[in-house]
Amino acid sequence: MVTRVPLAPAAACSRLQLDVADRRAIPRLQRLQMLALMQLIRCFEERLLELKEEDLVHGPVHASVGQEAVAAGVAAALRTSDLITSTHRAHGHF
Repeated sequence: MVTRVPLAPAAACSRLQLDVADRRAIPRLQRLQMLALMQLIRCFEERLLELKEEDLVHGPVHASVGQEAVAAGVAAALRTSDLITSTHRAHGHF
């Protein structure tokens, strides 16, 4: 007989909660740049999916639609000397 065994997370989990002051701490220009980057990533992802549907992209396509803020936030924190890599859904990270 199959038994369901509840699991406890191996690490403590938490949620980041930001308020208006946290948002205002990011300069307006940087927020606008992140928004523009998120929009660029979304447009790229949507076009990539269209091309895949038209069978013009060969091989796997792992869209990251809905996850644009992750790539934009990481990009905003990078220094020119930083090196990064991604192994999954890397189009937006690229």
